[in-house]
Amino acid sequence: MGVDVSPGRNTAPSPNTNIQGTGPLSVGKLSHVAITLQTSPSRPIQTTYYLGDYSVYVDGNLIGTKQLPTGFQPNDMPGAQLRLGRSVWPTDPFFNGKFDEFRIYDSRLAPQQIAANFAVGPNAVREPQSIALLLAAATFAITYRRR
Repeated sequence: MGVDVSPGRNTAPSPNTNIQGTGPLSVGKLSHVAITLQTSPSRPIQTTYYLGDYSVYVDGNLIGTKQLPTGFQPNDMPGAQLRLGRSVWPTDPFFNGKFDEFRIYDSRLAPQQIAANFAVGPNAVREPQSIALLLAAATFAITYRRR
């Protein structure tokens, strides 16, 4: 499992910005992956040169932190370049698994928050079939009371 932040469109990954895990994620087991991005306090995101760092966590544990490359701006990364489960390179294989949750926060999470999110696990979401059965039962109960 690895993450790379490149300084612009169609730019090859750089060993200076790449964070690699110790190996692939476990098969048949949920994995919690979090990536945080932090700008330099003296340089807001709108400046020409975006300085800061990003960190990668797996199952609540920090895997690595790297400085963002000089000249990197999130606006240089069109939506087509931000992919889950697929590389930007056409010959790379697809991710053969499932995503349970995907979240974007408007501020960087602290390591303690990431560890707490991992400990809690994914949020429980009621399945559509359960909601449909509940609505059907409620409709039946309302209809039954009218008679």
